[in-house]
Parts: sequence; structure tokens; C-alpha cells
Amino acid sequence: MPSPAISQRAAARALRLGPQADLANFDPIWGTTFVVRNASVLVWDTLYGVDEKLVPQRQMVETEEVSADGLTWTFRLRRGLKFHDGVSVLSNDAVASIKRWQTRDPLGLMIRAVQNEIAAVDSTNDHSSGAHNDGRGARDTSWPLATPWEPVAALRPAGQPSATPRG
Repeated sequence: MPSPAISQRAAARALRLGPQADLANFDPIWGTTFVVRNASVLVWDTLYGVDEKLVPQRQMVETEEVSADGLTWTFRLRRGLKFHDGVSVLSNDAVASIKRWQTRDPLGLMIRAVQNEIAAVDSTNDHSSGAHNDGRGARDTSWPLATPWEPVAALRPAGQPSATPRG
């Protein structure tokens, strides 16, 4: 019997998964079963994850900003994110993934219904000038909405009040 992961040497790099059903793919957009969802969260990074209390936590996102009117969300990706081939993960990659997700997921469809657009933006400050070794662009993503949408506010930084009009 294999030893538990906690007793393996620190340099162990193999991930072993014993799914309860056949795992046909790791694509959570096209495979909607629990086995695909469970396996995919072990393989793919996401902008946000959840902690043990199911509270959203930044994963690929370094910072986020919400305009005072609650209509524009800007996310900055962490530095150093890489694909398996060493190419930098940038905002245009996040935008492509979000658009792909929005076409199939019920939550994505609801967000798409209230968004004006989602786009990678070039930032002019030194922190995210877009000057990367591979020259592919910046780390900032702008997500302007047609109306403030409260469910997205779960990602709002702690202590920032809701911008959704009450009435």
C-alpha cells in the first residue's frame, strides 16, 4: 500500500488521484461531472479560490479594484504566473478563459448579461507596464458592467462597502 502524502519526502512531485468515476478529461467547461470538477481544481489555477470556510481568496489575482459606482472591476494578475511551457500568463489569457467559461456556465451567463465588455488593458504604471520577456502584454483586466451586480461583490476587498444602489 502506498504511503500517505504527509510521509513522503518533500521533493515528491507526483500527484495521485483516485477518482470515484472514470475521468475522461480535465476540462471543467465541457465536463460538468463532479469527478471532472474535483480533478480540474487540482490541475488548473483560477483567479480566485476558496479557503476551508468557503471564503473567496485570491489565487491568480494579486489585487482588484472596484470603481466607486461599482461598474468597473479591474483585476491585476500576480507576477510570475507561467504556463507549463514557461510562457507568462497575462490578462489576455484570463480574458480568453473567462469568455470561454461564460458561454457554458450559468453564473458566467448571468455575468455576461450585465457586462459591457471584458478586456485586457495596458497599465501605464511601473508595476505592470506590460514589459514582459515574451512581449505579450499586461497583467490588468478591466471588466465594466452595465449595472452593479451584487453576487460579484463577494470578491470585493474586505471593508469596502457595496456600490449596489438600494431602493
